[in-house]
Amino acid sequence: MIREAITHVAAGAVLAEDEAAAVMEEIMTGVATPSQMGAFLTALRLRPGGETVEEIAGMARVMRDKAVRVHLDEYTAEHAMDTCGAGGGGAGSSLFTGGGGGEGPGQGLRSDRLAAGHPGWR
Repeated sequence: MIREAITHVAAGAVLAEDEAAAVMEEIMTGVATPSQMGAFLTALRLRPGGETVEEIAGMARVMRDKAVRVHLDEYTAEHAMDTCGAGGGGAGSSLFTGGGGGEGPGQGLRSDRLAAGHPGWR
């Protein structure tokens, strides 16, 4: 499916929600190669108009279906820190959300460390 989708999208066509979901299924299950993933995502982004709501919905549905719920004990949940960041803001910053224990680098945007040249934050 991903090969057909790359050709389709590169030609400027739009995928139906179910087609986009089928492509994401191949990506999430390891059927698609890294090169195919890159070609597909690049074609989506460079197509005039970019990604459609239907394409995003189809891909998001598969990702949500494959998501694994993490169960934490109370102590771990209170002290856990989400380090994946919000992304997409273009501000060169990362979002850290610390747990109630406050044992992390803090909460909120940490662009100050980028500006200060903090190693590892590039």
